[in-house]
Amino acid sequence: MSHCEHCRAELPAEAQSNRRFCDDRCRSAYRHAQTRRRLAELADEVARLRAAREVTE
Repeated sequence: MSHCEHCRAELPAEAQSNRRFCDDRCRSAYRHAQTRRRLAELADEVARLRAAREVTE
């Protein structure tokens, strides 16, 4: 039995084997969360690079 990648709810037994989400809301929320995570990682990397630049100047 599979589970939704966002809310971890059990997917119906008759669901296709490649189904990853309960519904469109979970799919959308998952994508938004992934985008927020990537943006936070990029912001951290930019801050790290700026700090390194200040040290070398």
